[in-house]
Amino acid sequence: MKISGYGSIGAIAGSLLLSIATFTWFRADSFQRSFRRSAVLDAAFVGLTLFVLPYYLIRSRGLKTGILAIGVGVAIYLLYGLAAIVGVLFIRMMHV
Repeated sequence: MKISGYGSIGAIAGSLLLSIATFTWFRADSFQRSFRRSAVLDAAFVGLTLFVLPYYLIRSRGLKTGILAIGVGVAIYLLYGLAAIVGVLFIRMMHV
């Protein structure tokens, strides 16, 4: 399914699903760690994940473990991007 000026709707759907998965993880993790979330933090997490996620990781885990968790989060996002690129290249090689 192509969108004019964009590669496909799959990239948009993938980004949306990644956002939903990240927020679902955030809710489960904050519940497990007994971290009180506010409605503002929930809304900010959905709209400004890139900025709010490091804040949450440091606040919920402490500075040292929080920075380590940020590194793991960055690695996950980079691997997601790499997987998307590999998927696009694979599809192009298959001429689909």
